[in-house]
Amino acid sequence: MFDTVLLETERIEKYVGEHYNNQICAAYGSSLGGSFVAQLAARGKIHMKYGIIGSSDFDQSGALAAKLKAALIGKIIYPFIHTGHYSSSFMQKRYEKQMASSDPYNKAFVAMVGRDRYDMSFITKQSIKNQFQSDLITPLPKQIDNGETEIHVFYARKMGEKYLARYRRYFKNPVIHEQNVRHEEFLALHSDEWCHLVREICL
Repeated sequence: MFDTVLLETERIEKYVGEHYNNQICAAYGSSLGGSFVAQLAARGKIHMKYGIIGSSDFDQSGALAAKLKAALIGKIIYPFIHTGHYSSSFMQKRYEKQMASSDPYNKAFVAMVGRDRYDMSFITKQSIKNQFQSDLITPLPKQIDNGETEIHVFYARKMGEKYLARYRRYFKNPVIHEQNVRHEEFLALHSDEWCHLVREICL
């Protein structure tokens, strides 16, 4: 069960402490995962040379708005995770139209979720709600700089400039790697280039 971003971050820190003596070369966080990388860098409890953020949005909401958004998202996503179909006929038709499109982005994005490759029966509706709600109400400090972690951001330009502004707001000196792609498209459709860039950062 996913509880909160901070509790999950503490679990990551505990694991790194027990298995890697509190030291890692790099951590990569895709989308929601970028929140964990940012929290690790902000908290500074493990030694990390590179923190890599992939297409994270760093959205924030008030408590009530976050609760309502999370409930709605949980209701929409839970059936798809378990059955591959949306309970809403509108969402299902929209999904089928996207999958029938010649644009490979949607199929690649769904494949990344891994529903057809992994057993996801353990995922509860409450866990999904907790993920979204906690991320929306767990603020990051501004201008994160722990003195040892170099932050790299894979900025998907098609997400919009407001996200670039957020990266510069939350990190003091982020290294921005800009690609003319959509959310997680760089990882989903350009995996060789993604691997090359990650390797280039870490070596």
